[in-house]
Amino acid sequence: MHYFKGSTPCNKQCCILSGMRLHGIDSSSSTLVQARIHSQSYTAIRPFVAAEHPQVHAEQFLVANLALHGEQKLNTLAISAAPCGHCRQFYSELACADGIRFVFGWHGHTHPEVFHFPELLPARFEPEDLLGDGDKALLLQPQHHSLKWSSEAQAVLQQRAGDAVFQQAAAAAFTAAQQSYSPYTLCPSAVAVINMQDQISAHGYMENAAHNPGIPPLQAAVVAAIIQGQLETYQQIRELVLVEVEGGLVKQERIVKAVAASICEDITVTVLTVHRQ
Repeated sequence: MHYFKGSTPCNKQCCILSGMRLHGIDSSSSTLVQARIHSQSYTAIRPFVAAEHPQVHAEQFLVANLALHGEQKLNTLAISAAPCGHCRQFYSELACADGIRFVFGWHGHTHPEVFHFPELLPARFEPEDLLGDGDKALLLQPQHHSLKWSSEAQAVLQQRAGDAVFQQAAAAAFTAAQQSYSPYTLCPSAVAVINMQDQISAHGYMENAAHNPGIPPLQAAVVAAIIQGQLETYQQIRELVLVEVEGGLVKQERIVKAVAASICEDITVTVLTVHRQ
């Protein structure tokens, strides 16, 4: 798997991505990421959600894209400049972190150089510091949380039994929560985005040992909607369906509602709680 990032289109793949950025979701950065695995190409941008809320960097967008497609390993990431510290800490969550090669230009050097991840973040704080040395599934590796609907969620689902789109979104968010990455808080969660055309995209929470570099479920779901071509502007969001653990240590409801309100006051946010089994 080889990944390419740059702000200037240099081939047909990059030109397609540049066009998506220009007429799609507003971006606070011109940074683009391209991933290519065999004949399959993966792309990423840095979407701007709301200045006062957590942002998704292009390198994080790429990992969310890989997770959405079931990819489990990253080998090489070629970028135009060194990744920021936030993204370096985020990448330390990957099981394949030590084997990742970063290729980028260095100050005063004519040609790009190759750096292995441990060189970019030596003596790092990593999953093993909190989880121990056991055989734990890390980011991009298959996850499964055993969940069941709470009685309150079942009541909401029953009330909206005739709304087929909502039922599909609830099911998508439930599945994404089961597959979300939350080894530290054990509070799996996910969001499903329903757009004005009743299309549905869902993605789950991605935690980080250092907490802040993680990707909240709403931002992950927005990434999924962009990847699937279902979101050109945030005003196209009709409803957000959040699935999270009832009484969990981490609650996503308030932040999801706050971000939704900052995007568009007409967005409906429905919260469905679950219990761990």
